[in-house]
Amino acid sequence: MYELSIIIPHFNSSKMLETLLNTIPKNKNIEVIIVDDKSEKKHIEYIEKILKRKEDHRIRFFLNDRPIKSASTCRNIGIENAKGKWLFFADADDYFIDGFYEKVQPYFKSTNEVVFFMPDSVHINTQERANRHIIYENMINNYLRDKSLKNELYIRYKMHSPWLKIVQSAFLKTHDIKFDEVIASTDVMFSTKIGHHMKYFDVSEDIIYIITRSVGSLTVNYTKEVIESRAKVFILWYAFLKERLSKEELELLDIEGLHLLSLSFYNSLSMLLKVFFLFCKNDIPILSRNSRRFSYVLPRIYRRFVAKDIEKKYRKFN
Repeated sequence: MYELSIIIPHFNSSKMLETLLNTIPKNKNIEVIIVDDKSEKKHIEYIEKILKRKEDHRIRFFLNDRPIKSASTCRNIGIENAKGKWLFFADADDYFIDGFYEKVQPYFKSTNEVVFFMPDSVHINTQERANRHIIYENMINNYLRDKSLKNELYIRYKMHSPWLKIVQSAFLKTHDIKFDEVIASTDVMFSTKIGHHMKYFDVSEDIIYIITRSVGSLTVNYTKEVIESRAKVFILWYAFLKERLSKEELELLDIEGLHLLSLSFYNSLSMLLKVFFLFCKNDIPILSRNSRRFSYVLPRIYRRFVAKDIEKKYRKFN
């Protein structure tokens, strides 16, 4: 059994994957699982050449032969096949920093179920520092300065990205936690369930991994399918929290849906209206806590005065 399994979904980025693999030390305690998400043949062949050249039995290569094409499907395949006590979910276009293993190794024998690490990000073309990590960096810094209930709730329920943490494999199996096989926001419920069930965790100020920002990634994708997926997952996420947290805890999380409405507007006015209707029907707070009273009034106004009339007009767009 390995100490750490690094699970990597891959799609048509074999050269970037090679860069990532080169940042993983050849250590008998590290297992690497690559799961290809129905890439073009040339990329699969390139990966096979890389693995043949490395001649490293610790690196295992799987193909996503399931009906659903998704990074989350690949990660689930990785979880099912992992032999490591701890799991880390990397992306094929990111990379580890030098000496990362020495920073995670002390936690392997701890009683923690999850350990969070400080993120960092760069622009993939220029290697200049990016801002993709800032929101998570602030959450970690706030928690390290003040372990208040609010800051702990942010760690538990808003640290969504899988590359922010290492997780015990047995912990995932005990609570039957897997990735939702959707188009976008694939890691939201996965990370939320981890945050909800974990009893023992730690938060480190160490950086072990660099995330990259590139043009056309899902983080800046405004297609209809991506926006719809994000909105539906957001609704599921809010319903999960509303059912399990106290009113005080839910207030401390300061949940608002305005950011998704803004994203939907980049697609079209029709998409903006669609997401707005979905949020109103599901009582999603539109605005932050500073405007919470107005936020909760919006769905009531919508249902009472404008629902039928606007929905008739909306259908004309489609």
